[in-house]
Amino acid sequence: MRRLAIGTLAGLSIFACVQTDYLYRHEVRGRVLGPGGVPVSGATVMRAVGESGEQQYGLADLYRRTTAEDGSFAFVYQGLGPEPEPAHVWFLSVYAEGMRGEVKKIEVRWRDGAQPEQMGYIETGIELRLEAEH
Repeated sequence: MRRLAIGTLAGLSIFACVQTDYLYRHEVRGRVLGPGGVPVSGATVMRAVGESGEQQYGLADLYRRTTAEDGSFAFVYQGLGPEPEPAHVWFLSVYAEGMRGEVKKIEVRWRDGAQPEQMGYIETGIELRLEAEH
């Protein structure tokens, strides 16, 4: 009986240390608009550490995008991670030569979906603004 109890405790200890990874995705999409609401092509959008607009953890290529002709940008990642939280806070900074950018705080919420591509931290329809430098 004593061996069974020790074996059961050892098994429970191993079970308690096992971490479950969840399949998730980040999908953050939007557009950059300039003066008069005109889409800005070639602007740089970067996930920043905070409101200062500093680069995200030194991983410039992973957290930087250049806008398309229609001003659109997208950050899409998929992987495994810990149990989902209700939301993650992102700071997005935008800049372009000869224009004044902004840093915008975005709350990216967890969404449950019927299909894997609909589940994750998803936020779309974000608008970032650039203004003419004076």
